[in-house]
Amino acid sequence: MSFDPTTPNWKLTLEAIAALDGVASIPEIKRYFLEHYPPEKRANNVSYEVTAICVNANSRIHYGPGKKVRKTNSGNQYDRLFHRPDGKYEFYRPEKHGVWEITSDSQGNLSVQQVSEPTQEGFTEQPAQESDVYTPEANPGAIPSQFAMESHLRDYLAQNLRHINGMPTQLDLFTDDSGASGVEYRTPIGIIDILAKGADGAFYVLELKVARGSDAVVGQVLRYMGWVRANLAKGAPVFGVVVASSTSEKIKYAASEVPGILLMEYELSFALKISQQL
Repeated sequence: MSFDPTTPNWKLTLEAIAALDGVASIPEIKRYFLEHYPPEKRANNVSYEVTAICVNANSRIHYGPGKKVRKTNSGNQYDRLFHRPDGKYEFYRPEKHGVWEITSDSQGNLSVQQVSEPTQEGFTEQPAQESDVYTPEANPGAIPSQFAMESHLRDYLAQNLRHINGMPTQLDLFTDDSGASGVEYRTPIGIIDILAKGADGAFYVLELKVARGSDAVVGQVLRYMGWVRANLAKGAPVFGVVVASSTSEKIKYAASEVPGILLMEYELSFALKISQQL
């Protein structure tokens, strides 16, 4: 089977899913790519391409096609897939999956949310989210003290890298030559939560733990730092940053023996203000 090498990866992804009877998992799509679309690096980018065109993928806002505010029933060419509860992807249909929206708040932060339910008879199930979110109903009377899942923390930091206090320089999300974003940056030795580049030219490997960080994460960060130094840095400094809700004494001692690793703890705050008197 031959193909046009100038065809964008996201279009090849749609072709692959169609060839796989319209429903496929990431590993199945990658296998199809390896069999039909050389070179191998095309298959390595499948996860990014699928996320960018998936209407209910929270992380799509980190990729070019997902940075435009819109509703998914507007006919945009990049609103093409839906992530099912079983983890597989199928072609998006508003009447079956409901209408989703890429929206922006007053500070310009993007997010993905559902704005209407499915309308087609027989499709009343709730579309799958990439992760559960905190709701008052799930914990009545409580205010969350930490992010519910690492994906929430990851997405928040990725959108606010420039505003992280305590960093030695201003950070921006790294994007490699293939266009792959630094969010969940895939390497042969694992997935880096966030790979950023500083205004000082240095690389910053951010490893996130929503709860208490253990000393094992230091070895994990060092592994990623070594890979970035060998494959991307080209002589630039490489630093590691562990972000957790709290850090144990063990991790503090471990990090103190390793130059170039910064430990950071995050805090959530919640406040209400009156916009109209009763």
